[in-house]
Amino acid sequence: MANAEEFDVITRFAREKLREIGREIYDGNVAVNPIKNKKIDSCAYCAFQAICRYDSRIPGFSERSFNGDNKEDVLDKMRTQIAAAEHKACYGDNNIKP
Repeated sequence: MANAEEFDVITRFAREKLREIGREIYDGNVAVNPIKNKKIDSCAYCAFQAICRYDSRIPGFSERSFNGDNKEDVLDKMRTQIAAAEHKACYGDNNIKP
């Protein structure tokens, strides 16, 4: 269960991820990037299996793994990525410090 501050972090992170994914798609990057471990197989529920042709046995294809970090570690990573995205939105790609 997430408290109000944690829910805000999760919501802000999800919005930023949607922007990032939208930019990637707009730029033509539609690479297959599934996540798979003992409990999760994103390909098992994918509606695009028939056209995807993903095969981990083919060189160049790889799967992301989810290492099951604890809640606080995940939220800290989200906060870091949100801060980086906000900094980039304000200052662009140059490494100007606020």
